[in-house]
Amino acid sequence: MDQENDILSTGTLFWIKAGRRGSVQVPLEFLTEEQKRTLRCGLERDHYPRFFRLETYNAHYVWEEKTGLYEVLVTGIDLSPATKRKLGPKERAPEKFPFRYTLSEMKCLKAQLEAGEVDEVFVQSLLSHQPWKPWETTEWKHLRDAKIQSSCENCGEAKDLLLQHTRQPRKVRRIVYDMVGELMDQFQIYIEQHIDEIDLPLPENTVTVPVCPKCGSSRVRYRQRRRNYVCEKTRNAVTCRYEFTTPAYGYDERTIHDAEKKRVSMLRERFCSEKGIYKLATAIALEEIISYLSMDHVKTLCRSCAFREDRLNQRLCRVCGINFHSAGYAMCKDCAEKQG
Repeated sequence: MDQENDILSTGTLFWIKAGRRGSVQVPLEFLTEEQKRTLRCGLERDHYPRFFRLETYNAHYVWEEKTGLYEVLVTGIDLSPATKRKLGPKERAPEKFPFRYTLSEMKCLKAQLEAGEVDEVFVQSLLSHQPWKPWETTEWKHLRDAKIQSSCENCGEAKDLLLQHTRQPRKVRRIVYDMVGELMDQFQIYIEQHIDEIDLPLPENTVTVPVCPKCGSSRVRYRQRRRNYVCEKTRNAVTCRYEFTTPAYGYDERTIHDAEKKRVSMLRERFCSEKGIYKLATAIALEEIISYLSMDHVKTLCRSCAFREDRLNQRLCRVCGINFHSAGYAMCKDCAEKQG
């Protein structure tokens, strides 16, 4: 049959997956000769009903005319499971990591970092992408069984017990943030000494805007009736209110503010690299993970007490040992009233 006159060349067949999980175009070469004859016959004789997307279907097939004028529901054909596997998206192989979140492997990783066999960039990438599910490992389960006690340390319940960690390992970026905060005085001096070494990183194609000739602010407003500008910049609760007809031109304050923040961020990276903060923070992160996996700071709680601490952020009163209170208070309300 002439390919140009074949009705199968006038449209496209789609496989609509069950549960509206998407549609896949079906090339004609994936159809058997019998399926092609069935499809051709149904289209030529107009046996297929119009397809309405508002209706609910299971897995089905749709023929869409090339110009998009109509779509019909194709019946009488079905692709084999092997063909569907070829058409469906290939499953992505799970990513393999050289280390898992187990106590032994984290100790090995820390030893390699100290020996210089791996660097902090490798460790940070591993910690960022490795799924955090240490409780699924056999090593964790054995250590948990050895640590857990026979009753809840809060209420004495002996059922539904679990180990509650009282300290959580911090992420590397959080440790870096804390370390820079401790060295804030040195960091401020570093900024003053090196800020001129980095040009202000303004975005590309940044345009100038009208600014106040008096204070240089870009927060000016053009008044149509008076045909002049007025500055609305406020400093220390005092508004400039300077009026002018010919503005100066400069960069928008918000653009400059964002660029200055980016420059400080670039200086922070240089400061951390020169001070060795990234490597030290990575080693601290590994130490905290090892401490967590070793279950150094744990206590046995029932599910109810664990829920109060985890979800409600409540703590058992140390005075009476009965009532719970918010973690921001030293004791429960009743004990506070008695001591008050």
